[in-house]
Amino acid sequence: MINFLDVQPGTYKRLGEDSSFLIERDADNNLAFVIELPKNAKFLAKTLKLAGVAITERATGLAVQFVLTLKNESDTEIFIKLCNDLQEIPVAQDVQKYADDISCRLEQWVRFLAMARAKNIPLRTQLGLIGELTFLKMLLQTAKDPKAILEKWRGPEGEAHDFILSKSAYEIKSKLADDKTVTISNENQLEVNGQEELGLIVFELAEADEGKTIVDLSAEIISTYFKDDIVAQSIFEKKLLELNFNIMETYDNLGTYDVIGMKKYSVTEEFPKLVPSSLPSGIHTVRYKLDLENISNFIIPFDGSLLTQEI
Repeated sequence: MINFLDVQPGTYKRLGEDSSFLIERDADNNLAFVIELPKNAKFLAKTLKLAGVAITERATGLAVQFVLTLKNESDTEIFIKLCNDLQEIPVAQDVQKYADDISCRLEQWVRFLAMARAKNIPLRTQLGLIGELTFLKMLLQTAKDPKAILEKWRGPEGEAHDFILSKSAYEIKSKLADDKTVTISNENQLEVNGQEELGLIVFELAEADEGKTIVDLSAEIISTYFKDDIVAQSIFEKKLLELNFNIMETYDNLGTYDVIGMKKYSVTEEFPKLVPSSLPSGIHTVRYKLDLENISNFIIPFDGSLLTQEI
């Protein structure tokens, strides 16, 4: 763990004999994290705009240093998390690849810091993520390559369906036990592609003191399936960022939930839905609720262990 207490104003400390990272305090006692790279390496992140952090460049001998300086002392905790995260990126023999890996991670932090000021995450986002992460766990339990599984999780990239497998697609919804409806966010979510079957999975959740938060569930997935695969972990964290959630942030309003039920609905041509082909000309971007009691005749058996046949 990085400790800035060891660094006096106007001094710096290298994080290991061969490390590309240094920590320092400038003459005004501002904290800074320094990324040192050979002059021939391109550092794409140097133009990024990090909320609360200034990025400057300076030459030194055969190297160039990119200095991330904390602007506000109140952001020290999250700044140290950023620094710790960067220094844990595996060193690559190819210097340019290493620089690109650092840049990629900083891009993720840009998206996160831009939204992290509120320290809250909407309830709807929390419930939705629990459903998607629970389904992702089912796929990972098939023991297929984790990176191949993550490729099937398409919702974070803006695809119409949350998961797209080889012969089927799945839209994932979550609801609290007392809720009788789920929200369909747009006209594309239940659109059936002629080449694949579409299933609507609805997870039923209950608040529970011993339940899991989205941080708990994400951390469990990382430790169980990505512990020895830094690339898969990075892909996973990037997808979470696309969904406006960062596992490294401390949120003030996380709820703890248990999954107490799950149903699969077969989205056939007869399934009640609003899709582009059924909308009158001039109407688009619709949002509506499905009454689950009125679609019970579309419920079909579901066995998560058989997902391996669909991947």
